[in-house]
Amino acid sequence: MGTLRGLGETGTLTDDDDALYRACLENGPLGTDDLAGHLQWDPATVQQRLGRLARWGLVRESGGQVTALPPRAPLHGLAAQLEAAALEARQRANGWGQWWQQYGEQASFLEVIEDDDAASAAEGGVVEAARHEVLGLQIGPLGPAAKRPQPRVADGFFAAVDRGVRFRVVYGVSLLRDPLALSAVQRCIALGEEARVFPDVPLNLTIGDGRVGVVTVPGDPQNRRNAVVVHPSGLLDALVSLFDSFWRMGVPVSADEEPVADRRPPDRDSRQLLAYLSAGLTDESIARELGVSERTVGRRISRLQELLGAHSRFQLGSQAVRRGWI
Repeated sequence: MGTLRGLGETGTLTDDDDALYRACLENGPLGTDDLAGHLQWDPATVQQRLGRLARWGLVRESGGQVTALPPRAPLHGLAAQLEAAALEARQRANGWGQWWQQYGEQASFLEVIEDDDAASAAEGGVVEAARHEVLGLQIGPLGPAAKRPQPRVADGFFAAVDRGVRFRVVYGVSLLRDPLALSAVQRCIALGEEARVFPDVPLNLTIGDGRVGVVTVPGDPQNRRNAVVVHPSGLLDALVSLFDSFWRMGVPVSADEEPVADRRPPDRDSRQLLAYLSAGLTDESIARELGVSERTVGRRISRLQELLGAHSRFQLGSQAVRRGWI
């Protein structure tokens, strides 16, 4: 259980952390009060967030001065921890499923639904009952291609948004290759959904208010899909942790994303360039790592932006992740 506990304690980097790290980097060693003045924050808030960044190895406090540290190694380490936690969560879900097969008659926190309509009702029920937040992992409709419905906005979504429910969803890359699915996602984002994309989302999962979750899986020949409803339990906690890990690793999706085209992947040098960009290296550092000039790096980045239709380096990184290039 050590890894899963660690995942829950890790927290997540936020826009405020970005602003604080950048202020430390741009303004040189500063005291807490000076940082608070630059950011127009309360000093206590600055001190609290500095503690988080220091634990991750992103800043150092010495003699009352705060100094930014190189980010690549600490953030790669954090990503590795999250990936390991996601793997452990999946392994535990499989292992606990085997326990259910052996001791299911004694358990009360799982319900197996072997009917497609009932599975849809269970998912909709989670959204309808939510009052605070709905978490989701989505790979799209399941079952044989001929039986899959067209992608659409989930039942109950609009009513839930109207009553102030927050939605956070991580989509698999393959789902966003479908223009209809992408259009549905964009409608949700336009209404306030927070969406991210990650290449290897493994299943469809909906969790409401941390109290109930529904996992949908392919069904038998008579039913396109089945569902497992998970009530408060260690398994539900593990599923929440699984979502959190994918959320942290995902790339934000905007309301004006274009469908992912099936383009030929880049060569080895371009992949390496994209990896360096995603790690936050400057053009000068990338040029030194690749053994080329800074001007060459700029030209290569421009070509990749043109290839992927990206208007910024952030969009370039998002598009590359969506295609599984980095």
